[in-house]
Amino acid sequence: MRALTLVAITHHDAPFSILERVTLAAEAADALAADLRALQGIDEAAVLSTCNRTELYLTGAADSAPAALEVLASHTGVPTTDLARSALVLVGDDASLHLFRVASGLESRVVGEGEILGQVRAAAARTSRTASSGPTLDDLFRWAAATGRRARRDAGGAARPSLARTALDAAPGSGSATLVIGAGVMAAAVTAELRGRHLQYRVVARRSDRALRLTRRADEAADMAALADEIAGADLVVCATGARSAIIDRVTVAAALARRSDRPLTVIDLSMPRNVAADVASLAGVELIHLQDLHGGHGDLQLRRASDAVKAGHERYRLWLAGRAAGPVIAALRQRITDICLAEAERHLGAEAAVFARRLAGKVLHEPTVAIKELSARGDTEAIDALAAALGLEPPPLTEAMRAAS
Repeated sequence: MRALTLVAITHHDAPFSILERVTLAAEAADALAADLRALQGIDEAAVLSTCNRTELYLTGAADSAPAALEVLASHTGVPTTDLARSALVLVGDDASLHLFRVASGLESRVVGEGEILGQVRAAAARTSRTASSGPTLDDLFRWAAATGRRARRDAGGAARPSLARTALDAAPGSGSATLVIGAGVMAAAVTAELRGRHLQYRVVARRSDRALRLTRRADEAADMAALADEIAGADLVVCATGARSAIIDRVTVAAALARRSDRPLTVIDLSMPRNVAADVASLAGVELIHLQDLHGGHGDLQLRRASDAVKAGHERYRLWLAGRAAGPVIAALRQRITDICLAEAERHLGAEAAVFARRLAGKVLHEPTVAIKELSARGDTEAIDALAAALGLEPPPLTEAMRAAS
């Protein structure tokens, strides 16, 4: 039996110490997907890795989760037993619904945040260009992204939640001199939020030309060589880079503090893995806020609207899948009913009645077509066999594709 399987390590179930070790950059996620696709019994594989989750989407054998965890362990260095204790494994509709909720921000640390939708779309675009993905996962991610957009529209508005907004709200010095470290998607979200609040900021990145993309003037951008100087002049530091290890250590921050008055310093680390050493928090006058400290998001009304949009979108996806799987049955039924209507119309009304007969057939076929799709969505091939037989169709070859798809 072929199935959709999800193996997920997320902030809901995994300790931060494991979550940051399984977070993968784009190239590493692609390499993992390729190795997953090479497993026996796996037809397609896609990897979604963000600051709050690393999720493996697989089509193929229904019992593929243990082997997938082994591959994830080999790529991250986290023992399989530790991964298994934290892993969420879902199959079929539960797996696809989870991705729809993820794309809509309903599984995020900040519920309803919009950054995750871009990450899902980026993962979909990336995997569709590789040999590891295929039509099933391409369609799944496409539908999830579309539903995510609809959920944001239904529940959003001007005050739509975001991780960047939540981070700045958590900082007591967010109205003072702000330094943003990084030039990627999250750093861009932070600088956009700062601009929206009409606050001044500076940006440090590995290269000053990349930092300049997020600022208005050249004198507001610098490279990493100026990091200590920039920290010395800041009241708030937001670190959002893709580095795999700490780039801000205790020594650097202590040196920066020694060059300033007794002004307090707030440091927010939005990176995964963490880019700010934990012992920075032990320095007098420094408040360190980690990603796991940030929570918030939709209110009750917005949450209900987003949840309703996800449920409706997922139901449309299920019926669309069912329609594809039941295509042979529906096509045969349509042909059968249309032929009967045409024959009777021509016999009693003449050849000019063909258009009327086809319209009549379409009206007659609407409810049976919907019923077949719903039966297919439930995997009830026996009921479809019985319906096909009652209509004089040949059930076994017609439902063979459905059984394979289920």
